[in-house]
Amino acid sequence: MKHSPKFAASAQALLRPVVLLQIGLGPHWVRTIRKHLQELRAEGYDVTCPAAVELASAGPAVEARLSEIQDGRPHEIVYLEPISPYHLDARTEAQLDRLVRKHGISAVAVSVPPEAHLAYALWALQRGLHLFLDKPVTTRPNAVTSLSAARGILSDFDELALAYARAQQEHPVCAMLNAQRPFMPVFAKVFDCVAEVREATGQPVTNITAAHADGQMRVGGELVDVAYHGYSTGSGKLAHSGYHVIDVIARLLKTGTWVHARPDYLLVHASLRQPDALVAAMPRLGWHKLIGGSHASLEDYDDAELVMLGRRMGEVDAHVSMEAIRDGSVMTTVNLHLQHDTVSARATLDPPKNWYKGSGRLKRELWHIDQGPMQGLRIETLQAEDRHDRAEAKGDQLGDPNHLELVRVQNSGLIKGADRLSRYSAATFAGETGEHLLSERAKMASLTEFVACAEGRLPVAQLTSDLSTHRLGVAIMAAAYESHIRRGPDRMGAGMVRVEWSE
Repeated sequence: MKHSPKFAASAQALLRPVVLLQIGLGPHWVRTIRKHLQELRAEGYDVTCPAAVELASAGPAVEARLSEIQDGRPHEIVYLEPISPYHLDARTEAQLDRLVRKHGISAVAVSVPPEAHLAYALWALQRGLHLFLDKPVTTRPNAVTSLSAARGILSDFDELALAYARAQQEHPVCAMLNAQRPFMPVFAKVFDCVAEVREATGQPVTNITAAHADGQMRVGGELVDVAYHGYSTGSGKLAHSGYHVIDVIARLLKTGTWVHARPDYLLVHASLRQPDALVAAMPRLGWHKLIGGSHASLEDYDDAELVMLGRRMGEVDAHVSMEAIRDGSVMTTVNLHLQHDTVSARATLDPPKNWYKGSGRLKRELWHIDQGPMQGLRIETLQAEDRHDRAEAKGDQLGDPNHLELVRVQNSGLIKGADRLSRYSAATFAGETGEHLLSERAKMASLTEFVACAEGRLPVAQLTSDLSTHRLGVAIMAAAYESHIRRGPDRMGAGMVRVEWSE
């Protein structure tokens, strides 16, 4: 796992304490940020989180969540009632400003739905506060059905990037996107492998195939009544775990080409499955025959209602193809498969207590990366264990939660000193003994780097996931939504969207 840089003891007096305002107290904060802040303090980082804000409508759920934890609760929690969930009105900004003054806030962590990211992120940067922003950068309500909303995702980024640049002119501010794949050593190794072969042979990346599956099951009323990562507001898999994969693709395209030989543009074509497809594939009668008995989740809506609602909701699956074009030639092909509707361990329609981790989630991930005749890389993870919180469930064998393997094949005849076949374990890279999930260690590394930068021990230029470097990934995500919309309701349109190379 990546570590923060070493620093001289004499430099410690120059470090700045990090006083964090947490925006959003959902399960992500409980499971990840709260726990990792405690670890950082134990390691000697001067970071505290005295205050937090949440929507008033979420108050009962938050208080119930906080009652179950032993420590780490912020001293002051303010429940906001903004006029709009997507924009900050003057009264809400005044409440936030009061917290900044009262607690001496120097940094902000934003862990709210991405439709609200822009407003909070702009507020933080305009006040010279360090920003730790959950992925994706932003999304827009109805991105899957509205052309202006889809295109607005990229204009949101440009507005935020401009605010970041202006803030840096006045303050030593860092803004970081919490996209964790680059903090996993197996992906750091892949980027190194790609760069090594490009430098040794001149061969760019020629193909990227990536597949990521959540392995969850939702039926009937659960599709529309249980809020889950934007589906009800018109975005979905692309703007959830899908952005992690898009981020890696963007980094591979950059790492796998020389600066002087970048693509001129990308062509993006998308096919998105929305919840109406789940109902068409498995109607209520089919579930009754399979499960038996009467279940509330199947009785609240009939199939016609679910199809009508589902066509307005965010995507459950996204299949995206891309071509990187330079001087009229297709330099790199990309195939991206992002799936929510895949094999699950859930075998009952009783609602789980935890929809994110307790609903039979079985994750799969597969990558193929080619550099013409010089190198092929394959990454695979396959989980058959859905209860990750069990202490004995952290193994790294096939089916275990920490299963992740890299296989490298090289042209040993043309690359001096290369091995024809190499095989690596992700757990070996990380030096893990099975105590932690590799994904959780990556989240810890991401937060560590942010705190180190906000303290002053790490220069902004060395950030792995600096906000300003994400324009290409955001443009790909926005183009995928636009492509789906431009294909039309009968899906007969061409739907090809051009993305200019701008980094």
